[in-house]
Amino acid sequence: MRWERGPGPVWAAVCGLLVIGAAAASGSPRMKLGDVDPIGAVIGLSGLALTVVSLWLAVRAQRVSEMDLDHWARRLAVEVRGAETGELRKLLGDDDQADKPIDVRFVLLPTRAHQAGGVQPSGCLTEVVEYYRRLRPGRLVITGAAGAGKTVLALRLLLGLLAAPAPGDRVPVRLSATQWDTATPLTAWVAAHLVTVFRMPRRTAAALVKAGRILPVIDGLDEMDIGAPGHTSRAADALRALNSAQDGLGKMGVVLTCRTDQYAALDDAHVRVRAQDAAHIRIEPVDTGTAQTFLETRVGVEDLVRWGPVLDALDFHPDGALARALDTPWRLTLAVTVYRRLDPVTGAYLRDPAELTAPDLDTPAKIGRHLLAAYIPAATTAADAAGRNLRHYSPDQIHRWLAHLARYLNGNAEKGPFAGRVLSGTDLVLYQLWPLAGDRPRVLAQSLAGVSTFVFLAVVLFAFHVPHRLTLAFIGAWGLTRVMGVRWPEPWRIELPRMRTPLGHRKLVGGAISGLVAGAVLGLVVGFTRGWAPGLAGGLTFVIVGGLGFWFLSPGAGRVVDPRDPIRNDLACSLVLGLQAALLFVLKWYWLMGEFTNGLFWLLSPLVWVWFVQAGRRAVTRYLMLILCTRGRLPWRLGRFLHWCYEDAGLLRVAGVAYQFRHRELQDHLARFPAP
Repeated sequence: MRWERGPGPVWAAVCGLLVIGAAAASGSPRMKLGDVDPIGAVIGLSGLALTVVSLWLAVRAQRVSEMDLDHWARRLAVEVRGAETGELRKLLGDDDQADKPIDVRFVLLPTRAHQAGGVQPSGCLTEVVEYYRRLRPGRLVITGAAGAGKTVLALRLLLGLLAAPAPGDRVPVRLSATQWDTATPLTAWVAAHLVTVFRMPRRTAAALVKAGRILPVIDGLDEMDIGAPGHTSRAADALRALNSAQDGLGKMGVVLTCRTDQYAALDDAHVRVRAQDAAHIRIEPVDTGTAQTFLETRVGVEDLVRWGPVLDALDFHPDGALARALDTPWRLTLAVTVYRRLDPVTGAYLRDPAELTAPDLDTPAKIGRHLLAAYIPAATTAADAAGRNLRHYSPDQIHRWLAHLARYLNGNAEKGPFAGRVLSGTDLVLYQLWPLAGDRPRVLAQSLAGVSTFVFLAVVLFAFHVPHRLTLAFIGAWGLTRVMGVRWPEPWRIELPRMRTPLGHRKLVGGAISGLVAGAVLGLVVGFTRGWAPGLAGGLTFVIVGGLGFWFLSPGAGRVVDPRDPIRNDLACSLVLGLQAALLFVLKWYWLMGEFTNGLFWLLSPLVWVWFVQAGRRAVTRYLMLILCTRGRLPWRLGRFLHWCYEDAGLLRVAGVAYQFRHRELQDHLARFPAP
């Protein structure tokens, strides 16, 4: 990064400050403690001058670096590709054959809205990238039945665009439709996602979206509402927002996934809401020949005898209940998972695929329930056999815990907004999960802050002089007001790698400048009452604490590798803030009081208050209160359990900072049947 006029003003200000400091030091022996000290005032005013110059230069430099859109677009592409590659593999089964998905076919559907140019009548999974690149503008709606492979097709398109980018290609970023508050414009929502998940500066994220460098891949429009969407539904509002969205290239490109019946309900004669200037494709059901090929590939030659009755039923009854039940990639993968279950002791298969041909399983719905009921035991057994179930969760425990979460998600749409926010029907975000226990976690967290403030003010009343009482009472009331006004606390994070980057250096300068402002004010006040040395020392204390705090502490979830990271990071930040408060008060009382009289008392009374009041507005506190309020209904280590369900059992998937059920069909089944 280059300065246009060089750092001369900064060095001049620093040199001037050093000269003033030397003059003050030379004159200090003639000063008496308590005399009016004009030198302290000069030091404070010099600090303010340095603050103004440094802040102006730092802001100008940060704006220049944040606008390198090509650099940020390349960085974003790398991070998206790394995250979505693993997610696609888990959706496909995460086994040796996961790189051979079913090559589902799709057809173009007519639409009453203006259609994108360059459309083709049909295509398939392996050709979806070429299909999309012909569209003008790049707006694609992917529909299909439940389990048809809409998310997999969208992910293959996303990764294909990133693998071989063409000139002018946007960077595709997958977003969950359920996380969109449609009162927020699409461009603002996408920019906020880049800031929250990919740790981008806000100005950079907004500039990337505005310049047309981002392709939103919005997954799960059908999951925004429970039941058929109407004219005033969230899904309808989302389509209207998509139709009006513009970026630097004109009509904003977008890829959207939705169930066929839900999209048809939006496009019927009553609602009349549809995506304009878009190609609407529908994924076709898997035919029996493709299903047979998939089963033969996944189960292996040595196991074909066991699957013989199923293969014969598909062959001789292509329109039967079993063929219609296994006409989606999800159901086929589910069947393979259930009937590949082995006894961990003997190594023998625990279930026979011939069960699928039983007379009582005479409808696709019954076959689906049969497979879903056996899914959790099969996934648990597979984790046990692979040594991945270190906590030894039982199938019954897993079913009950997940069913409790599924009922919460399915009930969110019926509850309406909670604490001013629309709750998701699919996403389990740990630091936003506290409404599962109602309003009790918020009340408990804020009560903790209120009690600690009351105790602190009682101590202040008896331990401090009158000026200190008034000051600290004001600070206490102000802090408590801030805590009580927080409905949805955001997690903070520690970014140690950033300390070695130019952005980290700028944050350090910004924090030091903020501390310098407070220090300058303190220097003016203390310098007139106690002399220049305590004033300068107090100012340096604020510089140290402020600089360190802004150096590596940042709000927001940040780039998430593990959805548990926001809670872990917020807990670490709470501890760091406590240590900073300790440092501030130790130095304050040492330099201002000149001694450590009753040091432990002086330290702990303000420190405990600061930590507890800050804890009242921390995301990790709400999470801990949730665990206390749901004891018995959820495991104590909820984050660890959910991650096991994702990483080891394959019952959940990850979308950014959220866990989601592997498939909506699984979520609905658990909500309907809470007991195994």
